[in-house]
Amino acid sequence: LYLQSTDQAEKILIARKLADNAAINLNTINLHNYNRGILTEAINANNQIQNLVQGMTFGILLLTIFFVFFVVYYTRIYVRQIKKTEKKLHYNASLIKNISDAIITTDKDLRITNWNEPAVKLFGYTEAEARGQKLGEFLGVKYPLTQMIEVMDFFVSENDWKGEAIYHHKDGTPVSVEVSSAVIKTTNEKNQGIIVVVRDI
Repeated sequence: LYLQSTDQAEKILIARKLADNAAINLNTINLHNYNRGILTEAINANNQIQNLVQGMTFGILLLTIFFVFFVVYYTRIYVRQIKKTEKKLHYNASLIKNISDAIITTDKDLRITNWNEPAVKLFGYTEAEARGQKLGEFLGVKYPLTQMIEVMDFFVSENDWKGEAIYHHKDGTPVSVEVSSAVIKTTNEKNQGIIVVVRDI
C-alpha cells in the first residue's frame, strides 16, 4: 500500500511537471507569436516610411529639375534679349555718330545720354561735358512764342514735333536751329526719353 501511494505521488508530480512544462512552452509560443507580430508591424511601418521618403525624394527631384529648367530657359531668353538690345544700341550709336546732323538723346528726365560729333561742332561742348546735363538748361533752349503751344503739346501727348528754336553755343552765341523731336519708348510703351535731331539754319 505504501509503494502504491508512492507511485501515485510520483505520477502526480510528473504530471504536474509535464503540465508546467506545457504551460511554459505555450507561453513561450504565445510570446514568440506576439514578438513576431510586433516585428511584422515594425517592418510594415518601416516599409511605409521608406515608400513615403522615396515619394518625397522623387517629388523634390522633379521640382528641382523643373526649377533648373525654368531658370536656364528664362536666363537664355534674357541673355538673348540683352544681346539683341546691345546690337540695336551699337547700331543706333553708329548711326548717331556718323550722321551729319546733330543728334541728342535724353533719358526720361531730359538728361543728355548721347551727343554725337556734329553736336560737338555745332555747340562747342564735348560729349563728356554734355552727358548728364539737362538739355533745355544746358543749351539755353528757347522757342518762338508761336510754337510754345506745340512744344508743350509734344511733351504732354508724346507725339513727334518739328519746328524752329534757339539753342546756345558754349561761348554764349545763339544758334538758330531746326529741331525734330520724338519720344523714345520701351517695349512696354513707357517713356524712356527723347531724341532730338538739330540742324543749323
